[in-house]
Amino acid sequence: MAQQTTSAGIHRMHLSKNEMIDYHYIRVIGYQQYGASSVGECLYAIDQIKQAGETVAAWVAAWSELGADVAARAQSELKAGNHQSARFSYLCAYNYYRTAEFYFLPPGSPEHKQLYRQALDCFEAAGRLSDPPFEAVEIPYENGVTMPGYFFKVADDGQPRPTVIIVGGGDAYGEEAYLMAGVPLALERGLNVLVFHGPGQRGMLLRHPEHTFRPDYEVPVSAVVDYLCSRPEVDPERLTLLGYSLGGYLGARAVAYDKRIKAVVLNALMPSFYDYMMGGISGELPGAIGGFVVNALETWSDSFINWVGQRLMGKSDIHRATAELYMFWANGVSSFAEYLKTIKHYNIYGLEKQIACPVLVVQGEGEGAVPRQMATDYLEKL
Repeated sequence: MAQQTTSAGIHRMHLSKNEMIDYHYIRVIGYQQYGASSVGECLYAIDQIKQAGETVAAWVAAWSELGADVAARAQSELKAGNHQSARFSYLCAYNYYRTAEFYFLPPGSPEHKQLYRQALDCFEAAGRLSDPPFEAVEIPYENGVTMPGYFFKVADDGQPRPTVIIVGGGDAYGEEAYLMAGVPLALERGLNVLVFHGPGQRGMLLRHPEHTFRPDYEVPVSAVVDYLCSRPEVDPERLTLLGYSLGGYLGARAVAYDKRIKAVVLNALMPSFYDYMMGGISGELPGAIGGFVVNALETWSDSFINWVGQRLMGKSDIHRATAELYMFWANGVSSFAEYLKTIKHYNIYGLEKQIACPVLVVQGEGEGAVPRQMATDYLEKL
């Protein structure tokens, strides 16, 4: 049995002493199964980062330079008429640019937007070489704002098919879900898929920084359902939602309100984002220290909470970037105390009876004892 801790995962590659960095190396290399990375290229970038001290600047430079090199190769392959090779290289280039952009600071700057656009250009170039091609979509949201996304269809025959909506989490990219959620496998099995950037997610934030995460995520998800129901390729009686990471809360909340979604898969179920975070902190620290720290965070002053947060940010350049991007920027806050107050609103307790569709929960051992127990207890009430 795995130890009772919360972490990025039980299995590590040990390419870095920093567990957070090591996880992202697994993330970028793991997409090889969908033709979106080369182990040798990745190991080259990893070595460059290690030699430069694993700073954010080294991270961005190594992955963006690799992305540019591979994108240039893709262009040459395309020009030579080697479409399959070009598609592979464009997907790899997208993945490398995506990895560079993941920790880019400051968030929302012109340079940040440019790097994200470079990644997107490569993804869309790969999509044009796919059969059927990827379709970029704009989903009407509110007050004239649209949510960007992609629709992946099984075939161009216009036949209505079951369709999966993918809802990512706090560091989610609509297009990365093509890889992270295994969209190619869904297409092989006759399922259309829609991925999108909702409030708080990268594609929306870079366009509309005021549209940060919101606890009532049934609003953007229902807008997605409205859009899908207007498409002839979608069977409205066979809509399913897959939520992963924070999507385990966002997706559960959505199906509690929108009955047009007929089934949901949550990886993993997160009834309370705040309790999940506190359970994670407690699980990472030995013995009674974890309980003491959690109690202090819940009862002591904002200044103490911010002091603890600053200490955590100081562990490494990557920890600082994670906080600035995925805690502060994505939620429209500027301190740890504000962040903890904000995420207290993210809970679905009291909505158990409203979730009436079939539910499949996927829960990893590496998420820790507290999150696993939370999910188990909630699932038993459905």
